[in-house]
Formats: sequence, C-alpha cells, structure tokens
Amino acid sequence: AKEQIASTSAYKTLTEFFDEGSFCELDAFVKSGDGLAEVTAGSGTVEGMPVYAFAQNSDISGGALSKAQTAKLRKLYALALKTGAPVVGFYDSVGGRLAQGTELLAGAGEVLKYASKISGAVPQISVVTGTCLGTNALAAASADFVIMTEDAQLSLDVTGKDADAQTNAKKGTASFIAKDSSDAVAKARELMTYLPSNNLTAAPQSDSAEPDGENTNCIVSKLVDAGSKLRIADDFGDNARIRLARLGGQVIGVVRTTGGKLDCKAANKAAKFVRFCDAFSIPVITFVDC
Repeated sequence: AKEQIASTSAYKTLTEFFDEGSFCELDAFVKSGDGLAEVTAGSGTVEGMPVYAFAQNSDISGGALSKAQTAKLRKLYALALKTGAPVVGFYDSVGGRLAQGTELLAGAGEVLKYASKISGAVPQISVVTGTCLGTNALAAASADFVIMTEDAQLSLDVTGKDADAQTNAKKGTASFIAKDSSDAVAKARELMTYLPSNNLTAAPQSDSAEPDGENTNCIVSKLVDAGSKLRIADDFGDNARIRLARLGGQVIGVVRTTGGKLDCKAANKAAKFVRFCDAFSIPVITFVDC
C-alpha cells in the first residue's frame, strides 16, 4: 500500500513542493470505501518554513470529495491552526461521492468552517491544477492567494461554465497563472518565501539588495530590493497594482494607483490586499496617482 501511495500524482506533487526529505504524510492509510482516500496530506518545510499541504488525488476515483477526504482535511486544518503553520491546497477533483449524501455535505461544510476559522491566523494558498467545481471551488477561492495552471478549471457552477484560468484572472479569483503543474509548484514555493508562518510571527527576512535605480522606469522597482517584486492579480482591476516585495530584506506590501480613475474592481483588489497585509503585520507602502 505504501508503494501504491507513493506512485500517485498527488504524492509526487507534495514531494516536489516540500523541501527534499521533509514531507511527513498524515493518515496515509485511511480508506475511502474499498480504496485509499482521494487526497494525500501532510506537513513538511518550504525553504525551512513549516507548512501543511494537501493534494487531491485524481488517480483515485478522480479525486472525488468523500467522507474520508473531508476527515483528513479537517484534521490538517486543525493541526495547522494549533501549530501556527500555513496551509497550501492542490485541487484536482471531478466532484464528490454523491452516494454518500448528507454525510458528504456535512463533511464538506466542516472543511469550509475550518478554512474560514484559520483565515487571518495562518496564510492559505490554493493551487488549482485540474478541475475544481462546486464545493471544492468555494474552498479553493476562499484562500488568500489562488494559483491556476493554464488548463485548470475553477467555478462555483458545477457545469464548469467560464471556469478557465484567464477568466478567473479577469474576475480577480486567480492571483497567478502557471504554465503547468511544475510551474504552479514553483510559484507556490516562491510565494511562501514572502509570507509569515502565522499572524504572530514576522515574514522571513533575506539579504538586502540595491534597487534597480536608473535601470528602470518603474517607481516601485526604484525603491524595493532588486529582483524582489512579486506581481499579483495584474489582470484584474488594473487601475491599481499590488505587489509583495522586499525593502532592505524585509517583506512589504506595495499598492500603486496608475493615474486613471479608480474603479470598484481596483479598489476591492487593493482593499483585500491591505487587509491581508494588516492581518499578518506586513508594512504597506502606497503610491498615489489617481
């Protein structure tokens, strides 16, 4: 059974995401019906930071949501809150085991409750690498940041209408678009280096670097450490730009208006980002041209 688990796509995704040799699986042998649970979950480190993560396993019943899967996810969320560690979820599921009826619905509701409970206490990242509809989409979209691969689908509508990555980026749901699963894992690892473990700890420090200075026309690049600017949600509300960056090695948030009229999309994007920075004590620098 151990070899069967290790050969699945979900297990490979998590071992690629975590630092080499750090992945410790949670409830590896939990059963869903006659087979293994449709999700692989556990803890490890990313650049030395403790992180909890799960990956829906499309190799097992299409990654369908089940009582067993929701039980593992509830346990993972509870451990993340107890230890003060971020949660990263990799979503790829055909839906749910509808034959489980109200028991499945109750379990899914508990997962959403736990995800809401840890919001603002520990960072949450969703990585959508396949199909993510209905309840799965509600859980994924509630994270602080959403990464989607180009061929992924994310929609609250179970028909999958308007579910592609570009549409979700234009709606403001997707923060980043990745070329494929490996690129999505790399983006998630990069994003983790800008985030604190929880709302009681500081974001990780790094060596400072001189700004780009004369080599750029961007006012933000002239201020922050060279190579440290992380673009977020550029396809939504483009009258305001939001960034994570470093100044003297310290993580900061940046909000910049671009000179046009501020519309509701841009204002909502900036407000959501500032709320996130406020929750995790990340300083914010705002450039106003509006």
